[in-house]
Amino acid sequence: MDKETKKRLRKEVRAKERAAARAALPLPAAELRHLFVWLNEKLGVEDCDRTLRLTLIWMEAGGHDPAAVVPWLEDNGGFCDCEVLANVEQNVDEALHDV
Repeated sequence: MDKETKKRLRKEVRAKERAAARAALPLPAAELRHLFVWLNEKLGVEDCDRTLRLTLIWMEAGGHDPAAVVPWLEDNGGFCDCEVLANVEQNVDEALHDV
């Protein structure tokens, strides 16, 4: 297989992976981005208590179902508020790359 074919196949695989990641998002991308901005503001004023306390407050205020969102957050490395920013935001950014 030549170099160009390998490159094209890698690109196709990454595109499929990103599409699958986008399809698995538990909330619209704009809502997740809103969560990240809100968490960033809150964690700039108070420390992470190693729980999803702030994330749950945001979900409740927005009428989002934690039972549908928290397992996805955890699957993406978000076991507390600061990990939602450090890990989940990065995974969402990658899923939305080139969109």
